[in-house]
Amino acid sequence: MHRSPFNRLARQALARAQRGVSLIFALITMVALSLAAAALIRSVDTNTLVLGNLGFKQDALQAANYTSRIAVDWLSANIADTRLHSDWEDQAYYATTRDTTANPLDVFGSGTASSRVMIDWGNDDCGGHTPCLETREIVDASRNVRARFVILRLCDGTGDATNPASTIHCARPLVNATSESGERGALSYANSQRIGTTTVSQYFRILVRARSGRETATLTETLVHF
Repeated sequence: MHRSPFNRLARQALARAQRGVSLIFALITMVALSLAAAALIRSVDTNTLVLGNLGFKQDALQAANYTSRIAVDWLSANIADTRLHSDWEDQAYYATTRDTTANPLDVFGSGTASSRVMIDWGNDDCGGHTPCLETREIVDASRNVRARFVILRLCDGTGDATNPASTIHCARPLVNATSESGERGALSYANSQRIGTTTVSQYFRILVRARSGRETATLTETLVHF
């Protein structure tokens, strides 16, 4: 049987067309795989970046907690010192809240009011702004983290807030602190209660800002009273 040259040419043309379609599908598959690989790499990079940031955040939080404990220990050691009745700037201690309607305290340093009270977190004298509250720096060399803190007594004025004749108003606990001594009252078996004293202490506000790698910053606030 004699085959027509036309049929042979038609089959060759069809085979070439099929090979062309396969090439197109192969190219489409390669493009899809390339996009999937790029998305996977980007996802891994993003996850790595997020995990790194979380690690730096934890370092800053631990440094802030450590610095807060240092500030509390300093207050506890100096709570009976009369110098706490007024500002003690070289120890980053202030005897008033420094936060009023006319002069609000700009804790984050993002305010715009010219009358605001700033905190010297950057050790640059608040960029020349006044008033500017001094801070103390604590360095955690093991984590390469630096933290600064300032202590504010939550009172509206300076002076001895424990004096009954004082006109200073302070934020105080709702429940008074009561302590008992080892001594007893009158020598009577019917009434042998221990001698007790009731104190009404004021609150102290401890603000801490810690910085770690990649400019990660953490700001914490702690309220304590003794």
